Amino acid sequence: MGIALGDVCGKGMAAALLMSATRSLFRAAAEGSRSPSEVLARLNKLLVKDLPSGRFVTLVYLVLDTERASASIASAGHPQPLYLSRQSGVVELRTDKGLPLGLMESEYSEAELSLQPEDRVLMYTDGILEATNSKGDEFGSSRLEEALQKPGASADSILADVQQFAHGGTLADDATAVVLRH
Repeated sequence: MGIALGDVCGKGMAAALLMSATRSLFRAAAEGSRSPSEVLARLNKLLVKDLPSGRFVTLVYLVLDTERASASIASAGHPQPLYLSRQSGVVELRTDKGLPLGLMESEYSEAELSLQPEDRVLMYTDGILEATNSKGDEFGSSRLEEALQKPGASADSILADVQQFAHGGTLADDATAVVLRH
């Protein structure tokens, strides 16, 4: 099973059209491949040719092997997913290589993980981290880690925490979360 989360540079109709095109190209690039890094490299080659100057897409792509309870993940300049393990707590799933899509040629590396019961993986957009409250404080990574560690944490509960924090503040960007739980 593959799960992708992306974010386009910009707002409005132009950004929506760009994401729509990226989604179609992503599906074509992912056809027949189980390697997230290979898919991102294919997609990047297509987007480098077609994107207007100054436009780019960040994207994180996770391929889940449900039989082995393992996952491979690659990132194209997207915020690093968080992995909550009972053994090691919360860690970022960092990859060594991976520029945003559409800027220039890039290689993409992968992180591998084995999921144990109760483990969670959080993929999210930067709008969550950048959500501000009425004092101008950002939600930030430490609050995000706390939200992920709450019993029963889900994408809905994390987004509710962000909305509650920003009450009277602003969400300057899209806030999206995907939580995988073993």
